[in-house]
Amino acid sequence: MKLLMVAPFDANGRYKGGIFAIANDVIHAEDELRKNELEILPFNTCRVQREAGSDGKLNISNLKNLFKVYFDLPKEIKSNSPDVLYFHTSRGIPLVKDLIILNRAKKKTGVKTVLHIHFADYEKIMTGKSFFDMFILRSLKKNVDKIVFLSSKTRDAFVEHGIESEKCNVIYNFSTLQFTNEEIQTKLDRQGALRFLFVGSVDQRKGLFDVLEILKDSDRNFEITVCGGVGTEEDRVRFEEYQKAYGEKLNFLGYVSGEEKRRVFLESDVLLLPSYGEGLPIVIVEALTAGCAVLTSDVGAIPEIVTEKNGTVITAGNKEQIRNGLAFYLQEDRSVLREQQKFNFENSGVYSLEMFIKHMADACK
Repeated sequence: MKLLMVAPFDANGRYKGGIFAIANDVIHAEDELRKNELEILPFNTCRVQREAGSDGKLNISNLKNLFKVYFDLPKEIKSNSPDVLYFHTSRGIPLVKDLIILNRAKKKTGVKTVLHIHFADYEKIMTGKSFFDMFILRSLKKNVDKIVFLSSKTRDAFVEHGIESEKCNVIYNFSTLQFTNEEIQTKLDRQGALRFLFVGSVDQRKGLFDVLEILKDSDRNFEITVCGGVGTEEDRVRFEEYQKAYGEKLNFLGYVSGEEKRRVFLESDVLLLPSYGEGLPIVIVEALTAGCAVLTSDVGAIPEIVTEKNGTVITAGNKEQIRNGLAFYLQEDRSVLREQQKFNFENSGVYSLEMFIKHMADACK
């Protein structure tokens, strides 16, 4: 089966987010693709060089990119004759934009369409504006043959709003990180400073600034490593102030990949992601694989995979709950933390690239 996969394969200056990572991991998994009889042709949605932090903004470069994708995609379909157009998308106005593009491609070519929505909260996937929301639901019913959701809760919400259950699929995200029993045991036996980890866009939406403000005056023995790109210039200035306040306790690595990313997860005890909005963050799945506990928020699909057995879930934006969660992990007795870490490593096999591609192939049939 030949798939034309639509995704930001090359960010072209923008922040490399979760969809970027998923799409690139999938197209390079040659053995798994071959096993599932899939051939994937990549179609990059970032066709114009743009700046980080320009997401969702109405400007010339974004409009140029929109028109490039709008007109180039049908040509690509006609040129390559794929069996399926597999379209990765997000939420809100970007989802509306992607459905406009998909609708035209469907009308021009008649290709079978699969839409993979990388967000897991119905209200936040929709725009809240009746005109746009009606357009989203109408497009999903008329021009999308299969829909992939990140959680069962999200799928059920869309079914309640008239989407046929037969066209709905749920696929959890995956981790490509792999660790040995010996490596995880060494982590569990380690003493010394508690090691927090944040991986994501350095901005307010991800909740990092809430954490940094709460931990700023703590006298506990901890370190925090921050990985990812900085959002706006305002975010950069604010983060640099925290860097000065924390000194050696805060280690900023920027965007990490490959062996460096593996090392960072292996050396960390607790992933921090008290985000204000998510689908199913890949970094959480990676943290489970690496034997990290997780302190995160109750958004998207997160409550379906993070519970008191393997982490701490707080109400998004609730700083008192964040404070209590941090205090829990910073206590001298780490027995519960170690049990959470061990549980995560031992039960992370379901979040594999192998299972993801298998389910993806099933959704395309």
